[in-house]
Amino acid sequence: GSYYTPDYIVKYIIEHTVGPVLKEKFEQVTPRLREAQKAYRQRIRNNEAVRKQGNEPLPGHNPKLVAQSFRDAVDELFDVKVLDPAMGSGHFLVEAVDFITDKTIDFLNGFPWNPVTATLNQTRDAILGEMRKKEVNLNPARLTDINLLKRHVLKRCIYGVDLNPMAVELAKVSLWLDCFTLGAPLSFLDHHLKCGNSLIGAKVAEVRRAVGESTVKGHTQLDLSAPASPACSAPRRSCAAWAS
Repeated sequence: GSYYTPDYIVKYIIEHTVGPVLKEKFEQVTPRLREAQKAYRQRIRNNEAVRKQGNEPLPGHNPKLVAQSFRDAVDELFDVKVLDPAMGSGHFLVEAVDFITDKTIDFLNGFPWNPVTATLNQTRDAILGEMRKKEVNLNPARLTDINLLKRHVLKRCIYGVDLNPMAVELAKVSLWLDCFTLGAPLSFLDHHLKCGNSLIGAKVAEVRRAVGESTVKGHTQLDLSAPASPACSAPRRSCAAWAS
């Protein structure tokens, strides 16, 4: 049978498992965010000097390096993975998304400008631009930072497995309802939520059926594009493993 974990227990588990990981992550990324803020102010001063006086860019200012430092800060902040190996309808994962989003907002409030906010603005602009191409009128006010950040957390941090294919689909719906953003599909859920047995993994016979070997330039290519289990209707995923 199935067991539904009460909400207060889920909140307690999230707070005492994900919470300490986030606290440590925030402490690690704080120096990088401060460096990003410094680089941002330097870029603003450089742009103003070029615009007002027609001067050359300030010495030592490299826009590509600045942009890369912003991306690195965002990548480090969201380098947190939450996996529910028996996710059921996704109750634990929905709570994890909300918890990470709330804590991240509280943390970023200490940085008036930060690359995460800049990334969300870029996402908002991209969505609005795509909607204009489709001649769809979308109110920018509906693309709030919270909605976009939730989607970002879901895309970067959340994973789940369940033995029941129906549970996998229910979890997708639960997360879709919690993180729905107008104009932004959540197609990546098919790659984050999988049907399978996380306790024992795949059987040897299933692996043999799924893996086709071919030799390419002295290497062995393992084609894992076939589904691991015929009883599981999860979408196919192609990847290649190389071994000498």
